[in-house]
Amino acid sequence: RSIRDRDIAALVSVPGVDLVKTGPWASQISLRGMSGDRVLLLVDGVRMNSVRGHGVQSSLVSLDRLDAVELMPGASSAQFGSDALGGVVNIVTQRSLIADLPTTTYILQSRASEPGQSWANSARARLSGPRAGLELSGGIGGLDQLRTPLGAVANSGYRDEDFAVRGVTRLGRATLDLEHAYHAVHDAGLPAFGSQFAPGGQFTFAGSAGSYPIQRREAQRLELALLGRGWQPDLRVLG
Repeated sequence: RSIRDRDIAALVSVPGVDLVKTGPWASQISLRGMSGDRVLLLVDGVRMNSVRGHGVQSSLVSLDRLDAVELMPGASSAQFGSDALGGVVNIVTQRSLIADLPTTTYILQSRASEPGQSWANSARARLSGPRAGLELSGGIGGLDQLRTPLGAVANSGYRDEDFAVRGVTRLGRATLDLEHAYHAVHDAGLPAFGSQFAPGGQFTFAGSAGSYPIQRREAQRLELALLGRGWQPDLRVLG
């Protein structure tokens, strides 16, 4: 199976939540029988771009950057708009970079699977302190082709890349958090619908096949938070 199948595997066990595959790489979330532009997908509180009109691709968030997944089932259109009719899913990729004592964390990950030559490599460095923090992450991966007991599925591979840089600083009661994130998939194959395997394992096309030359998500995130004191409430600006 595709590496990206596991991006939101934590949701599969939740009643009413399903993963809708739209190709070997692409996937969408179905919530309460609704999917596409009726399920709102947030990344760290900021909605993903759904300009295509068929809902966002959850595959555009790297598995290696996930820290938690928050689920809000049920109609939430009054708060979030009509694209939250089925519910809201918030993918959390950030941990606090402010710590009482200076700390440094390094994470290196590598995985591969057969058949299909699926692979992924990633790295993350996190520096935390009482006044500032910095995080750098990146990764690359790919899939040669999907394979079944009857043979390989033509035009079913892809390769992707993910990079992010984030900085946090604290000045008194105010905290400023800035992040730039980039994730892209190249040459994501779309196998032909209704194709069959002939005797001997030969793959025969019964329809048109294609590929996405590139799909990507590039985002700048800014968060300014001011801790309340006394009668003053906490203030937060997120963009």
